[in-house]
Amino acid sequence: MCDLLIIVSWNKKEDILEKTIQSLDKIKFNNKYLIFDCAPDSLFKVDYDKFTKLKKEVKLHYPDYEIIENLEYLEYRRTLERFLRANYTPLAKNLFVIKSNIILDNLDLEKVLECKSSFSECRILYFRENILRLNQWFSAIDDDSGEDKELIKTHGFCENCFISTKEDLIHILNNLPSDKNFIDYHYKKNIHKKWENFTHDEQLEYWKNWGIYEHKNIRHKIIK
Repeated sequence: MCDLLIIVSWNKKEDILEKTIQSLDKIKFNNKYLIFDCAPDSLFKVDYDKFTKLKKEVKLHYPDYEIIENLEYLEYRRTLERFLRANYTPLAKNLFVIKSNIILDNLDLEKVLECKSSFSECRILYFRENILRLNQWFSAIDDDSGEDKELIKTHGFCENCFISTKEDLIHILNNLPSDKNFIDYHYKKNIHKKWENFTHDEQLEYWKNWGIYEHKNIRHKIIK
């Protein structure tokens, strides 16, 4: 059982959310949620009105989604966290979380969930962006998972789309400072400038607080 959580923030391109929804349309979820952050106060009225219009259109065209509207500007982490804490009990065990400007193609959700469940240390599984990036950040952690495994431990996390159980996600959030920043920021901040002094065992012990895995084959794209 897995619920879909699309975290929606204001974007000047009005068709972006539709593309995200369409990319996930053939995947079977238990329940589907569109969680709207409030538009920032800095928006011009014309843009604010467009965002309001979008929410009305979504309610009309996607009746299979439950629509959640925040009345204050929270940004990504706090929008997700508020929803999770307020709806923890009725939510499914597994949560697929994705931002509203992301496309994820060729996802076999059932297969991925089965694969994730076979990795006992995996608290959160992310799907990286389909671009080159700095090796020293999203670096794989040497272990005995083998080259044939679909998931790898990494020092790094991409918040754009990921899967976690609600229990593990709450655990991670409870251990983060109460600010607007999510896993990626705090993981890097806590090891900044001293990572090279960590032994391999110390690095692995630090990683266990997060339990981050990356899927080797599935990539996401940012809609631009």
